[in-house]
Amino acid sequence: MSAPLCRRGTAHCHVEGDFPGRIHPAPDGDPDRAAITEQDLASVWADYTALGQHRLVYADTVSILDRPLIVRAIGRHRPGRPTGLHDERGTDGRPVTWMAERVLEAARW
Repeated sequence: MSAPLCRRGTAHCHVEGDFPGRIHPAPDGDPDRAAITEQDLASVWADYTALGQHRLVYADTVSILDRPLIVRAIGRHRPGRPTGLHDERGTDGRPVTWMAERVLEAARW
């Protein structure tokens, strides 16, 4: 997703979803690390929005499994409701670049 945006010269930031919530042992009261993941993502997004960014590419399976967490985390630091959230569930054998272009079109990026 980030590569086509870079080629187009479209401002954005990319967060690899394996980063947020990496802590051991899990915090008290947060055994699945969902709360710390949300807090980490919200903090990173706040930093990016402070720099004027308004497009976030968040690459991780959890973005499909726990979409409300992602919406809450990025919605805290963005006016209105977050937009451009799209699931990449399956490509039906199509190239990843084809899927990326379709998602970018759907997001109007």
